[in-house]
Amino acid sequence: MRKALAMQNLIKTYNLPLVPAGVNVALERIGILEKIRYRSTTGSEVEKFYHALTTAGQKYGINQSTMHEFRTEPRYFVETFPELMSLVVERIAADVARLGQS
Repeated sequence: MRKALAMQNLIKTYNLPLVPAGVNVALERIGILEKIRYRSTTGSEVEKFYHALTTAGQKYGINQSTMHEFRTEPRYFVETFPELMSLVVERIAADVARLGQS
């Protein structure tokens, strides 16, 4: 079985100067991660969301089940993490390159 960890754990393991929330934004823009919206289960009708790997994203990890029957949490494969981070850095670089073009 392939070892898969939370983004925060991988960032800490590799001592990267990143935060999971920022990486998630880049992964959403690339199409690796998506936000799934749902209504709160507490009866408040508040709209909430969770992140899930897209079909393309499942090359880099799995959607691990949680205690909520409909929610999952992304876990990323250790062996494909360097490739995934390269995609994130490329996306951030492309976003930065557009800064002076507006």
